[in-house]
Amino acid sequence: MCSAAPAAARRFAAASAIGDQIVDLAALSAAGPLQGLAAQAARACAQPALNDFMALGPAAWQALRHGLFALLETPSRRAAGMGPARLTRTSFRHQHWTVAQMLAHHTVGGCNLQAGDLLGSGTISGPTASEAGAMMELSHAGRKPVRFEGGSGQIEERGFLADGDVVVFTGWCERPGFARIGFSECHGTVLPAIELPI
Repeated sequence: MCSAAPAAARRFAAASAIGDQIVDLAALSAAGPLQGLAAQAARACAQPALNDFMALGPAAWQALRHGLFALLETPSRRAAGMGPARLTRTSFRHQHWTVAQMLAHHTVGGCNLQAGDLLGSGTISGPTASEAGAMMELSHAGRKPVRFEGGSGQIEERGFLADGDVVVFTGWCERPGFARIGFSECHGTVLPAIELPI
């Protein structure tokens, strides 16, 4: 899928969620999953200025990427005591824009970023259909609904999310020979529309 410019004119918080833990690059580096350019990039990111990180170039930026799962819990799966169904597995290495580029694009576009502001990556999709990062991509805009096992053994389909569905994102950073470092799960529940008085 062709990527739009990073965060261009998309400064809104519709359907946004954030996990309850932050794992900084210094912690990742100390725990061992980063090596070579990734470790060098993590050390540079821990510095007060972004210049050291930017000077390392695209190879180092690429080395800091990680994996991501998107799961879907439906009311019928919840009622049956089943966990969420996996919809996709992708990796941040497929991002068209580095975090540094997204940050630069935000500021050039007039966004007055301040220390402590939250900057989201947006949809992370890979090159194959199974790595699509959005329900719109997974279901081809609803034309090919995603199928998975439902709560009583029947097959459920979703072209779009439905009321009561819970989307779960979970991510990690890993390297062979070291423990996987997980990031906190991020949950978002689809609620029914609110009826407004006319």
